[in-house]
Amino acid sequence: MDYVKAFTFIRDDKNWIGKLLIGGVMILLGFLIIPTFFLYGYGIAITRNIMHGQDEPMPEWNDWGHLLTDGVLIWLIQLIWAIPFVIVGSLTMVPVIGTAIAADNSVNDLSGLVAGASLLSLCLMFALAILALLLIPPATILFARDRTFGAAFNIQEIITIIREHWQQIIGSMIALILAALVFSVIFGLTLITICIPIILAFVGPVWLQFGQSHLYGQIGALYEGSAYAGKFDE
Repeated sequence: MDYVKAFTFIRDDKNWIGKLLIGGVMILLGFLIIPTFFLYGYGIAITRNIMHGQDEPMPEWNDWGHLLTDGVLIWLIQLIWAIPFVIVGSLTMVPVIGTAIAADNSVNDLSGLVAGASLLSLCLMFALAILALLLIPPATILFARDRTFGAAFNIQEIITIIREHWQQIIGSMIALILAALVFSVIFGLTLITICIPIILAFVGPVWLQFGQSHLYGQIGALYEGSAYAGKFDE
């Protein structure tokens, strides 16, 4: 995996500034919902191009119909995958709430039990969050590869990707967190200016989105064993 390349590859495109700024406009108009789907779809296009070995994986902002369709579908895929974890996570709070109510209505000191139940609930929710984060990349990769909604729910293949590339998936999570921290520092340092923070507020999330898409493409290329995968093989 080339984690650095994921956040520098945009400079390889001769029109990278324009493409990045258009992505920033999608963020700016995100309150209209539809532009956000365009950005999601563009991310899928980057993932797909990386898997196919494109030298310049950032496509032109012109195939709006496919971008919108892919964006809506990947949003639905992530939503559907998140629902079970949200439900289970919510259910873990029931014992905590029940114990807290019992503590309020009892003369006995149940504060220790409440604290224990809360800690157990937080640990379970953390484990569920990690599991959800492990599932999203394979689902995204399969959707980008097959261009079908059902591919993102191929449990057997998702498990295979996680089993074979869990290190790369976790590495991608860490890389995204570090990139976000770097961006936060840069953003903070530019607050003494006026225009730069405003620009960064819109292009920064796009940069992170493109980086994530590139990382997913790398994992997909490794999984598929394509010729391009050799550039990222560890």
